[in-house]
Amino acid sequence: MPFDEFCLNHYFKSVGWKRDRQFGSVCDVPNRILQFQVPNNLVLQIGKPISPYLSSAFTLVSQQGNRSFGYMFQSVPMDLPKRQVKEEDLEVYKPFERSYLLAGKIYEDATLEATMVSHLSPNWMLIGSGVSSWNETAEKWSNAQLQTIYSNSLGNADLTLSTDHQLVGFSFLTNIDHYWSVGSELYYTHKEKSGGLSFAAKYQRSLSKNVEAILTMIASPIMGHFSWCYCTTVRPNVMMAARYDLNVYSYESDLSFGLEYSHEKGEALKIGVGTGQGLSLRYDGIFQNALYSVGMSTQFGSQSGQTLGIQIEL
Repeated sequence: MPFDEFCLNHYFKSVGWKRDRQFGSVCDVPNRILQFQVPNNLVLQIGKPISPYLSSAFTLVSQQGNRSFGYMFQSVPMDLPKRQVKEEDLEVYKPFERSYLLAGKIYEDATLEATMVSHLSPNWMLIGSGVSSWNETAEKWSNAQLQTIYSNSLGNADLTLSTDHQLVGFSFLTNIDHYWSVGSELYYTHKEKSGGLSFAAKYQRSLSKNVEAILTMIASPIMGHFSWCYCTTVRPNVMMAARYDLNVYSYESDLSFGLEYSHEKGEALKIGVGTGQGLSLRYDGIFQNALYSVGMSTQFGSQSGQTLGIQIEL
């Protein structure tokens, strides 16, 4: 996990904000096992807290165009824990205090990224982000997004405005009982004069200590896309996930499986295979104060290609 993302996740946890209650987080656990990112080329990331309020991060990549440096400032002091691979080790909680976080990053091609997070009240969060580039031919050379989120014990609702495709969207996720959550997402893009509607259902149950089962279903009737996913603990520290995607209009489908082994020391091994994504392997380990990841991926079919990379985080 990059240092800036590590700091951002710790900020959300330190203010007691549950990001897994949002509609967009319904498939976070299965995606962690099935759609993990594999390092590409040689990547060196250096992150360091300058003070309890200010942190810096640098990324050096063997490939041109991705080198960057950035800073992150938060209005409340954060005592960052020792770096770990597993995000659940970051669990912290403090009583509510109105706070904000500011982050900025610049790439070697002068592309700028900025993020602003404001915890307005125990139930309200405001998130703004933007990208600006001098290269107008880039895919996202300039855009901004604003997200307003409301959360309580019953569920979560958020409103999103984005200049990318001139989009406006609304989504919610609510708890039916201790195990079931259901939600929906509605959006409209003025640029394409079109919209979308999705529904989601999630069943999550802890069978015993460190053993859980998760079943999710997502349906986008306008696009004709349906997805089913099941994730469960098969052995201590071992989780398995399977997903089936189907488009009823084109009859295209994809079947994927994944396995994740995580050790108490923070090491993790992930294996994913799918008819569309191919085969992916990733190993995350810790050596003294450094995190390192080694991974490879290969695709099936006529467009097969291989990637191999190493990522080191200090």
